Amino acid sequence: MNPEVRKAKKQLSEEKKIKQVVYVISRKLKREGYPANHFINEIFNDGRFEKFYQYVSDQYKVQLEFEIKKALE
Repeated sequence: MNPEVRKAKKQLSEEKKIKQVVYVISRKLKREGYPANHFINEIFNDGRFEKFYQYVSDQYKVQLEFEIKKALE
């Protein structure tokens, strides 16, 4: 068989290459897992969440007062 024909025969389609990479990555993740980075815990523990909650509460209060005044007029 001609070496050029063999070489062309061994080439994989782009879709098949992607599927192979996805399979290898998913197998590794299943076997070893994914390391946690705890970014949510850091947000709750450093006070940013409380500030955000207070800001949203204040804005809701202003909006509610506006809606009540508008309804009473």
